[in-house]
Amino acid sequence: MKLYKLCLAIYLAYSVGCSVFAQQSNSKIVYPHLTSKTKTITVETTSSIFNPKFTDFSDGVAWVQNDVTKKWGVIDTIGNILIDFTLPIGNIEDVPAFQQGVCPLSIPGKGYIIINKSGKIVVRLQETRKLSPFIDGIATGFLSVKNPKKSTPLQPVYDIKAVFLNMKGQVIWTHLATSIQPFDQLKPMRPFNNGLAAYYDYVKRKWGYINKEGKIMIPAVLEEAKDFSEGLAAVKRDGKWGYINTKGVMSISNIFTKEPENFSSGRAVVYKNQQKNNACYIDTLGKICTTDFYSALSYIEGYAFAIGALKDVFTPEVTYVFDKNNHILCKLNDFAIQNSDGSPGVIFKDEILYKYVPGFDRDDYKIIDFNGNTLMSGLTGTFNNGLAAFSVDISESNQGERNYIFGFTDREGNVVIQFKKNEF
Repeated sequence: MKLYKLCLAIYLAYSVGCSVFAQQSNSKIVYPHLTSKTKTITVETTSSIFNPKFTDFSDGVAWVQNDVTKKWGVIDTIGNILIDFTLPIGNIEDVPAFQQGVCPLSIPGKGYIIINKSGKIVVRLQETRKLSPFIDGIATGFLSVKNPKKSTPLQPVYDIKAVFLNMKGQVIWTHLATSIQPFDQLKPMRPFNNGLAAYYDYVKRKWGYINKEGKIMIPAVLEEAKDFSEGLAAVKRDGKWGYINTKGVMSISNIFTKEPENFSSGRAVVYKNQQKNNACYIDTLGKICTTDFYSALSYIEGYAFAIGALKDVFTPEVTYVFDKNNHILCKLNDFAIQNSDGSPGVIFKDEILYKYVPGFDRDDYKIIDFNGNTLMSGLTGTFNNGLAAFSVDISESNQGERNYIFGFTDREGNVVIQFKKNEF
């Protein structure tokens, strides 16, 4: 079905607060701003350029790094320091998130431990070689297990097995434990969706799905497996992608050479080949619902973002926003929906729509509506636990040295926590 060429004048009247729907184009953009209630946290640095390292909030806490010692501490959502800057975790990419009050860490010389929000060690995992962050309360790890058949009193022999651990550090689902090869990479269990989570079998070298009791519901016969969404999961079998249902039956044949997207609002983006100008939408029966697009994103709250294909009637590099009936809400010029690294340029999380551009040092997020209007700017992360990371320039003029402030803001732009460098 060809999309209508004329833009329908649709205005969706929803509240301004956290609404992602159409707003007046002249709405005032919200920027983070300091208030009398802003809490200041001093971060040590020896650099003349202040560039603090900190994570987004998760489970009510965020990690912050001391730039001098390179050690990390933990703060809460009102700026209290819960764990002083004492933990040598590494780079920001290595910092795991808290979940249900605990967090697994790898400490040089101490191996893996699980700590709580006060920094107290809950359990030491002395035989653990590798450990993933907790996902739905479960971590995937490589564990050294003594082999009684090969060991002698003077020379014990250990096997390395892939196991699952709960938040107390206890091994669970022992029937899923498998031996691994020396150079195997850790492949963590995926989140549960529609009651199932993808897991990797290191013996079969394939993916399958388990339920929340660890029972195998779909055997490990899949080369690749994505999360379930709306009762279907994209999987790769025999070198091509298709969709299975929660029974493991291939509901949409594996005919796609390029990895497709998850279903949302009863639609999914698939690609006819590995080249561009080949994206289109299918329904849950596998029927094509739209024309071809240069690129396209999964539906968000019943609306899709797509760029018209070169061979189509639409102008290239014009992004169209349309509903499931192919009615166009609007068209946006110079509005990239896919970044150069392949990541989506539009993200929907916790009822908030973001325009996203990855950066070398800090990412850029703007809250937008479905007409592409910017509602809030200056963010370097998404909102979690009611706060988002930000970085804004508060210089009084465009001349001279820039004056950036960093920290966390609420949805109204009130800076709740500001990081400030120490003064010598």
